[in-house]
This record gives sequence, structure tokens and C-alpha cells, in this order.
Amino acid sequence: MTNNPSNQHSSDKEDFRLYYQHQYDRMKELEQQRLIMTNVIVTISVLSFSLAFTDISKLNLVSGVGLPIVVIIANLIAIRWNQRTRAFIKMHQKRAHAALDAIAPEVEALDRSIPKPFDGDKDIFRRPALQNYLHVLLIVVSALPILLYAKIL
Repeated sequence: MTNNPSNQHSSDKEDFRLYYQHQYDRMKELEQQRLIMTNVIVTISVLSFSLAFTDISKLNLVSGVGLPIVVIIANLIAIRWNQRTRAFIKMHQKRAHAALDAIAPEVEALDRSIPKPFDGDKDIFRRPALQNYLHVLLIVVSALPILLYAKIL
């Protein structure tokens, strides 16, 4: 199999097309998994706050330290998951571009010639970053009962 589309058999082109599509399917799945992870962790965090932190004067070791630590760890896991899925999404993007370049270099060149509205690697408002900011906020809020419990003792 060569990288020149004019020398490829139609089955080879179809293989490249399927491979290209598979990369975007994987990116979609990873983004969906990342969103599900964020939604689950945010829901658990908010439920924890509403159930355990309703009365600051009644904080105990479980509600003032244990539960916040669990929420902090869950949010740290979500942040790490976001980082890992972003790395895999970037890998799938590179694979998709390579497949497109192999089967339709003119389309790949056209795609690369159109500038993006922003650089996703430098943009502080990209989706994974916004999700991470939310998790960091939940971590900070989760630390407050620990600090209050320490002062109550």
C-alpha cells in the first residue's frame, strides 16, 4: 500500500477512510467519557455538600474531614482523567490527519490551510480546561469544612 492516492486500490482507500472515521469515533467517545466523569463527580460533590455541610456547628470527623477528603480525591481523579483523555484525543487527531494525508492530501492541505479561530493547546477556555477549573473549585470548596473543623477543635 502506497501513500499516493492515485496508486491505491479502492479497497486501500476505503481502509484509510474507515481508519480516519474510526479516529473521530474514538475522539467522540473519549469526550463523552470525560463529560460523564465530570458530571458524575460534580453531582457527587454537590450531593455531599448539601447532605453533610448543612450545619457547620455539627461538623464531625466524618463530615468535616472524611467526606471532604473523598470529594477532593474524586475531583483529583477527574482532573487526571481529563488530562489523559486529552492526550489520547490528540493522538487520534494526529492519526486522522495522517490517514487523510495518505488518501486525500489535497483535502488535508485544505484543512491545514484554514486557520483555527484559536490555538486549542494555549486556550485557557477550552472544554477540558473549563472542566478542570470546575473540579479545582470543588476541591477548594471541599477544603473549607476541613479548615472549619480544625478551628472548631
